[in-house]
Amino acid sequence: AKKDKDTPTKNDKSTPVPRVMQKRVEYDTNGVTVSIDVEKDVANHRVVLRVQKRGKPESYSRNPEGDVRAIGVYGSLQFPLVFSSRDQVADVISQAELMLALHGVACLPESAKCFHNGVPLHEQMPASTIHTGDTVFFVVSPEALITKPTGPARCTVPNKIDFTVLSKLWEPKVLAATTLTLDVPYAVPFPWLLIVGHKCYPFVTTVTFNLGAMIKEDDLTAFLVYDNFPALKTFVLDCSGKPELLNDAYDQWVGS
Repeated sequence: AKKDKDTPTKNDKSTPVPRVMQKRVEYDTNGVTVSIDVEKDVANHRVVLRVQKRGKPESYSRNPEGDVRAIGVYGSLQFPLVFSSRDQVADVISQAELMLALHGVACLPESAKCFHNGVPLHEQMPASTIHTGDTVFFVVSPEALITKPTGPARCTVPNKIDFTVLSKLWEPKVLAATTLTLDVPYAVPFPWLLIVGHKCYPFVTTVTFNLGAMIKEDDLTAFLVYDNFPALKTFVLDCSGKPELLNDAYDQWVGS
């Protein structure tokens, strides 16, 4: 019988390295069951994570600190609003836009408008006009909603906090992208993936990380806890620029 070229014979003392290694991992987080098929592609120096999700998040809270606990409403959606009475209304709107993103509502940054007791609240107003237990309504104009996909998008992650660079992650063409490539040339000392997670990317099916430094497993699973990447099916950890990262990129998912 014909043998596969990678299969050693009984007399072959060498141990070939598999070109592709696969393993499935599964875990539960925040009420969501996540199954991931982990594939190590040795020839192309990359790890591919194919994701399936079941269930809905039990909680959408990011555990913000604050002495005011109000209720936010957007259409038929209700969500908790936690903020400090020393904040401005702009901070309340930012918190609301995060809640919208985590629920799968895709809109441009700073596009939500805030109403309390039927009165519009401007961003520079003090948030102290809103009290614990109050209901705050939010609207987003139709032109600010992300409703049509664009195509591939690519961004570079800086090695220090630079919002002129990071804000590119929130540009309309990126929010509406179908695939997203993120160049990570350095070890990043701040939680930049939280900035990505502050918005909803409704059409992204694949996120590719071009790795010059490792990304922690916990950082990637943050993409899967909520609904701000509702179409996401695949992560690619591309180590071709730094092949020595390949084994660690695979082992952190399946264990060494």
